[in-house]
Amino acid sequence: MKVLFCALGIYSTIGGMESANQRLLRSLAELRCGHNEDITAIVLWDTETDAAQAPSGVRFVPCGRSKLRMVWQFLQSIRRERPDVILYGLVLLAPLAAAARWIAPSAKNGLIAHGIEVWAPPPWWRRLIVERCVDRVFAISEFTALRMQQAYGLPAERFAILHMAVDLPCGPTPPDGHVGGMHGTHRLLTVSRLSRVDNYKGLDKVIEALPQVLGAFPETHYYIVGEGAWREELERLAAARGVADRVHFLGRVSDGTLQEIYASSDVFVMPSRGEGFGIVYLEAMRHKLPIVAGSEDASPEVVIDGLCGLIVNPSDVPQIGAAIRTLLADPERRQHMGEAGLQRVAAHFTHDRFRARLAELLEQTRAAS
Repeated sequence: MKVLFCALGIYSTIGGMESANQRLLRSLAELRCGHNEDITAIVLWDTETDAAQAPSGVRFVPCGRSKLRMVWQFLQSIRRERPDVILYGLVLLAPLAAAARWIAPSAKNGLIAHGIEVWAPPPWWRRLIVERCVDRVFAISEFTALRMQQAYGLPAERFAILHMAVDLPCGPTPPDGHVGGMHGTHRLLTVSRLSRVDNYKGLDKVIEALPQVLGAFPETHYYIVGEGAWREELERLAAARGVADRVHFLGRVSDGTLQEIYASSDVFVMPSRGEGFGIVYLEAMRHKLPIVAGSEDASPEVVIDGLCGLIVNPSDVPQIGAAIRTLLADPERRQHMGEAGLQRVAAHFTHDRFRARLAELLEQTRAAS
């Protein structure tokens, strides 16, 4: 099978979508081994430097943020390679599917739906392109599939679910302890980009809930890994609530340091209201952390309430604070939830399961009438 994968970014930026794209490309390369499939990736934001990170066996075409170059490379690829399946990593790339339908009508078009980008009714022209030119939508959660069905007026049979995944630990977990100046008897953790468009993640609500948490557990500290323009607003909020000395912004950290921070934390808190899946929850569960997550998005598909975490109303600050206090008060329950979270990841969200599901969906898409 010849597969062409079009994406905005894979290695040039950091985020859940980019992590998903990396796993998808890695899986395509692994599925190619021992067979004659040809895999091409055309990536808008990535550069020649980023291309060095691509897996072997993949024709990687970085476009250096040039839309014109991407369109040209796309047209050249479908004319020259005649792919069986074309995957579009985001709905913003859907116009390419219209060109593919005209130039290579035998190719099947698959669109990956991540989350909020497909939850709202689209412009009429985008809806028309998706309706007429996309053969299969690979939604990363049932929640996103349902929201997109409603927003785009598409039939349920057009959708398939491709849950995200993480790699299981391949060695011993770093020992608990103080990492890079981490303080406190109890440590809360959030890992998130801090751009202003990510303000649905609920970090502000956690900061607002912190005074009531500190009333019961005065040695609690809240650690935030990530960087972006929203940080300044969150710092001002922490100062206004009188908890600036308990909220620590760590910025971007290395992968090794991040693993140690996970291992040194007690509860992962991100009461988001806009997760299309929530791959960061898998990362936390992989490190046996209980989760506090929101109820208004796909989070409950990942974090089972009462089993591996607590689901809360993401707008209800007292409820968020109460959930945090409940977990901090019961170390044994935190341990059981952490173990259950890791077992859930191992049973449902491994790389091997992702690759097998991707292979299944590619075959189904190619065979679609």
